[in-house]
Amino acid sequence: MHTASQALAIERQASAQPSLAERVSRPKTRAILGLMRLNFLSVPQPTQPDTTTTGGGERDGIFNLPPNIAFGVTALVNSSAQQTIEVFVDDNAKPAATFQGAGTQDTNLNTQIVNSGKGKVRVVVTANGKPSKIGSRQVDLFKKTYFGLVGSEDGTDGDYNDGIAILNWPLG
Repeated sequence: MHTASQALAIERQASAQPSLAERVSRPKTRAILGLMRLNFLSVPQPTQPDTTTTGGGERDGIFNLPPNIAFGVTALVNSSAQQTIEVFVDDNAKPAATFQGAGTQDTNLNTQIVNSGKGKVRVVVTANGKPSKIGSRQVDLFKKTYFGLVGSEDGTDGDYNDGIAILNWPLG
């Protein structure tokens, strides 16, 4: 006959879960882990943008807007270097909007209203006459309000806030 403590110990052993090593050594578990490893290795891993080129972002300042709508462009600067932010519509060689200035702490160079033409909008930023590196994104809120965001880098600190353009639509 077993004592109460011996009976409790036997019961614990019988109901104990197998160790991790015991579970992994099971053929079915090994097969599942092998498939998981294979799936993980076959999934393409994201790559970082190449910052050695003049473009640093998703669209390099190119946005797709609905045709023939009014949209706003606001320009901010965070650099002592003279920033020029130009907004081109479609393939027009002349900018539809131009902002120029220097300053820190998000100096606001104003907002202009522009027509989207056929819908292709491109933002170019230069600092002291030299092209800046650009990163950009087009985002939406509930597929109702849209933004085109541009950040530019004119030097070596890599903060991408030297010239900023914010496009927004629809208006009204």
